[in-house]
Amino acid sequence: MELIVAAFITGGFGIVSAIFANQRRRGAVAEKETAVAEKQKTETALEKFTEGIAVEAAYSVKRVEIIIEFDNDGKGTQQKRWIKLQCTQSIQNLQIPFTYRLAAPGARLTGKIKGKELPGSTLAAEPREEERTDHASRGTILLAGQSGPTSGEISFFLEHGVKNAYCMTRQQALEAFKNDDWKQEYVTCGVQVPIEIVIVQVSFPPSHHNLHPVPIPVAFISGTEMLHTPETLRLPDSFYYDGMVARLEVPEPKIGLSYAISWMPPEVHADG
Repeated sequence: MELIVAAFITGGFGIVSAIFANQRRRGAVAEKETAVAEKQKTETALEKFTEGIAVEAAYSVKRVEIIIEFDNDGKGTQQKRWIKLQCTQSIQNLQIPFTYRLAAPGARLTGKIKGKELPGSTLAAEPREEERTDHASRGTILLAGQSGPTSGEISFFLEHGVKNAYCMTRQQALEAFKNDDWKQEYVTCGVQVPIEIVIVQVSFPPSHHNLHPVPIPVAFISGTEMLHTPETLRLPDSFYYDGMVARLEVPEPKIGLSYAISWMPPEVHADG
């Protein structure tokens, strides 16, 4: 009798083990299917974004920089710099499009946009704002004159003043981004033409020094908050953070992606 019972118990464990093994296999299959679905979703989003971009861009840029500074009240500037733009074909009065949006509650653009050519540029640059709201600006930067393969290198900048541009506490961020795919603050630089290196830099105010968790570098599908995991995984080696300044330098960035520095504000707002 004992032997029979023992055999039954042993057989029972075998059945349970088989059930668990089958569940693990199903779980692994489900995880694999989810991973494949996410990959297909990412590839579809990237394909959708890049379908309107010409295979051969009219110009390339050696370096594009996004430089952010803001104070304890969320007031500051965002400056974007195009360093050594080189045209691949002859174009008269080339126009470079720009779009800038603020997402934080109560965020406002302040003052007139600023912009002009940088020292050493072979052409003058003039920003022309075509549409403006409290939290968004859209327009073009006119490069006056003939640009082409032999016209030399062109460099210029565009700067926006901002107020209440960022959530200053964790609670503000959780509330502001509760319906968004990405739940933190971030500053991003999109890539639509060949660029040798993208730089994103954020200088944090005293209230944001030594953030915990620390800021992180991420790559999104441009125009979305969909994380591009393979590209994000290569970014830590290009990222620097000293408690006050975060800087991301991405060599050979991919067209169709946006490169960002993301952070969660502190628990409480610190004045000063």
